[in-house]
Amino acid sequence: MIKKNNTSVVILSAGFSSRMKQAKFSLLFEKNRTFLEKIVGEYLTFGCEEIIVVMNPDGINIKNTLNLNFPDIVKFVLNKFPERERFFSLQTGLKALKKNNCCFCCFIQNSDNPFVNQELLTVLYEKRNEAEYIVPAYKEKGGHPIMINKNIIKQLSSEKNIHSNLKEYLKRFLIYRLKVDDKNILLNINDENIYKKLF
Repeated sequence: MIKKNNTSVVILSAGFSSRMKQAKFSLLFEKNRTFLEKIVGEYLTFGCEEIIVVMNPDGINIKNTLNLNFPDIVKFVLNKFPERERFFSLQTGLKALKKNNCCFCCFIQNSDNPFVNQELLTVLYEKRNEAEYIVPAYKEKGGHPIMINKNIIKQLSSEKNIHSNLKEYLKRFLIYRLKVDDKNILLNINDENIYKKLF
């Protein structure tokens, strides 16, 4: 593992998972590995300096019940108001960064897309100076994870409108669309049918 100085990730896992009927982070990616373990493992291998996982109260309890073990670099942050939705969860995660005003760049990762991999993270990281945020795109359609720079981290963390739509909010910043040959960046495992089809 090579530490990427001033690179972090916020993993969003505070949703209610109503369509899935169980916490998506707890779904099995492989026989003995959950989505969350797979995702965190990729960012650990990549070398992120900080790994923040945002969860709601139920998620924290489920994680503890499953006895999932992670190194100290992984910090679990409680979103006490998950009904405020995704933008607020992201703010909660960014505010938990030790250096949220000077961290060079930060990945934003959803817990319902466990297909993130080293090749994808590397190509995103290599383009970190091209714009204020980098979006992987497959056949012109943007996917995940995205990478934001320190300017966006600072502004987003202090945004007063906690109900902002992230996609709309980011339109004020310079974007770089990185073409990738990986259709998995578009996937979101949102319900049981999609999960059963893929796994």
